[in-house]
Amino acid sequence: MQGMGSSHHAKAYLTGLLGDSRKKNIERIEEAVEDSDYEGIQHFLSNSTWDHSEVMKHVEQDVNRLLGGNRNSALYIDESGFTKKGKSSVGVQRQWNGRLGKVDNCQCGVFASLGCGKNASLVNFRLYLPESWTTDKDKCLKAKVPEDEIVFKTKIELALELIDDSIERKTEFQWIGADSFYGSSSDFLNGIESRGLDFVCDIRKNHELLVDGEKEFQQVEKIAIKHFCLLRENINVRPSTTGCVQTESCIMDVKRKGKDGNIDCVLIISRDQGGSFKYTLTNRLDKTLQENVYRQHQRFWIEFNFKEAKSDIGMAQYQLRGWIGWHHHICMSCLALLFVTEEKIKLGDDCPLLSASDITELLSYYFPSKKKSEDEVHKQLLSRHKKRYSDMFSKGRKKGAPIDDLYLPK
Repeated sequence: MQGMGSSHHAKAYLTGLLGDSRKKNIERIEEAVEDSDYEGIQHFLSNSTWDHSEVMKHVEQDVNRLLGGNRNSALYIDESGFTKKGKSSVGVQRQWNGRLGKVDNCQCGVFASLGCGKNASLVNFRLYLPESWTTDKDKCLKAKVPEDEIVFKTKIELALELIDDSIERKTEFQWIGADSFYGSSSDFLNGIESRGLDFVCDIRKNHELLVDGEKEFQQVEKIAIKHFCLLRENINVRPSTTGCVQTESCIMDVKRKGKDGNIDCVLIISRDQGGSFKYTLTNRLDKTLQENVYRQHQRFWIEFNFKEAKSDIGMAQYQLRGWIGWHHHICMSCLALLFVTEEKIKLGDDCPLLSASDITELLSYYFPSKKKSEDEVHKQLLSRHKKRYSDMFSKGRKKGAPIDDLYLPK
């Protein structure tokens, strides 16, 4: 496979991500994809000098062509965790992993997704580097973090950078959507307003607001107890596989605290069929209850992006530790998700329930693949076991133990 360029390895890697293999790390992609090469793909991801940010510019432009410029186009901001073992993967530490809903040893990325209606696709991302990393320059350099990136930035700062990128790229959206981590941050909301943009952001139940006509700020949970039952209306949000998503909802004119005084906003309160409340703040004051509740629930689609990208495209199945490898892999995953989104839109009229899983299953039929004869399966198993043995032997030698001891019953 000597002499093959980046485009060949990119094609092989994308083919693997869009295939139906149960695991989508480099080793399994090499086993499944015809004319693929482990060392070549590893170099393409971990050491090649191609610029992921330039690729993502084109990805965002293509997604904008598909989903931007509509009255329901929105830019969603969210983070996602990637569980990792050990301490060497760039940015890893024990921190909140939203996917698991708990503190975990993981990496964390902040993402932007452009959506319209039921379609959305990831358009940009930033890797979050905790202070435990940015204060250890040697550790960062070992993970190939560029020197100008060895600076601590909060997730709020990274999110605003993503918004600035979308503005610079002329991405066409009507509002910013985000969960309560971002929506409860005055810096985030002020940053959006200072850019002349609308937001529809969830807030925590203990977030304090001032209801018009009242004198004191109160937690939104207490505001809901006092006013919700008097103002609530039944709203159909969107269709789903289990029927129509419905809520009881209301909107209220409120004020939030600003640097130079109180700022007018609208509070959206919704209670789902299970009895759970959702609190959301928007600075767009002229929308109806139906429009506000619709916008409140659209952030669902970036979470759906993560689900499909991790479950069907292999976004979370990488075995890469360095800065370059992480950014290249996530970039390729976004490119694969763009293809899936485009196919869903193209085939939407004839097949409205088409999923990423359906598409990868169909592609596995059409993509060229290595012949899965009995001999080929045995060959791949033998190769896999040789690599495992080599890893075990290497670890055994480092521990000073005879290699045979590794196979003895414990």
